[in-house]
Amino acid sequence: MSWRAKFCARIQRTLEAYPVPDAAQAEALRRIYPLAPPWRDGPRYPYRVWRDEIARQTGQQVRRTFRSPRRMRCAHTLELFDAQRCPHTLDLFD
Repeated sequence: MSWRAKFCARIQRTLEAYPVPDAAQAEALRRIYPLAPPWRDGPRYPYRVWRDEIARQTGQQVRRTFRSPRRMRCAHTLELFDAQRCPHTLDLFD
């Protein structure tokens, strides 16, 4: 079962109990989060899914920043003594 499937019903019940988006609704959503929050050394990915599911169910804009940008890597082998080395590779000998 995915994180989204685990969180969906719980968020839906809370939003039905607190239909008006105000401080009480935000506090209720904070209280029912089932894991340790990231600021208390909890896992970060489930909390992102949690916030994303809240945004989906309340009709807010969904953030799409789940993947961290990856560093560009070269597709060829590094020739150490070639004068035309790729500028994206780390040169340990200069």
